[in-house]
Amino acid sequence: MADPTEPQPVPIEDFVDKIDSRGGYFYGIANSVEDFKDELNQADERRERERDVLQSNLLNAEEQIPEEQVQFVQQLVDVLALPLEGDSNSENEIYDEDHRSIGAKDQDDLMPHIARWLGEKGYIPEDFDAKRVDKLRRVGNRFLVYKERIYRRGKDSQHRLYVPKSR
Repeated sequence: MADPTEPQPVPIEDFVDKIDSRGGYFYGIANSVEDFKDELNQADERRERERDVLQSNLLNAEEQIPEEQVQFVQQLVDVLALPLEGDSNSENEIYDEDHRSIGAKDQDDLMPHIARWLGEKGYIPEDFDAKRVDKLRRVGNRFLVYKERIYRRGKDSQHRLYVPKSR
């Protein structure tokens, strides 16, 4: 049953001429950047309300639904609770690399050479010894270039885009 405090839907006759018959989407015109900000704020508020409703319903029905469903809905609630990408001040945050393995850090150092090696298979850095060249080739074979972007080959899943740490 609809909430009586909610505004009633607009009759279709009021906007039928504004519907794109090719895709069924409404095309409105934004008059300023504030229109976009307003829509984004409204979307954030809806996301928060949806999260709250899901969490509330989950707590009320936890004993009545299977554990797998509880876990699935809880994951959804957790995702909805995450801050949006633009919410954090990521430029000022320093990424702590203490937990990273030596191999991962070494691969980061190799990536500029791997990028060049993928473009020119004969490329060998002058200061690399035979062992380091072998590692360059071995690790480099885990990557591929597609449309001028570097991807790590996926074994049982899709390839993953490589994004340099400087970005």
